[in-house]
Amino acid sequence: MDINTLKKSFFKHFGNPGLEPYIYFAPGRVNLIGEHTDYNNGYVLPCALKFGTWLLIRKRNNDIINLVSENFKYTTNIPFPNINKKHGTEWVNYPLGVINQLQAKGLKPEGVDMLYFGNIPTG
Repeated sequence: MDINTLKKSFFKHFGNPGLEPYIYFAPGRVNLIGEHTDYNNGYVLPCALKFGTWLLIRKRNNDIINLVSENFKYTTNIPFPNINKKHGTEWVNYPLGVINQLQAKGLKPEGVDMLYFGNIPTG
């Protein structure tokens, strides 16, 4: 999926009040040698891949967090007072966990619209 298609999907889900989303990409990686040694002070030879995860995110004017994925059907919108509520085993628990930890560190995140897409093969 290309950036323009992702932006169209973002605006379809969240509307287009004139504010463009920030766009981020985190590439996947493969370890040619050194699997599980990088976090044990060992040597590794990783390579970035063209596969990865995209995030389109835009600030809101309220305390609602809207989470949508192009890969999973489950979507949600959560007000900050309910941020600690777990959503079963759904994917939204990962970004909500990050927001929870930002709050635990004393930061005050604001409401956002977030659209995720990943093209890393599953399995």
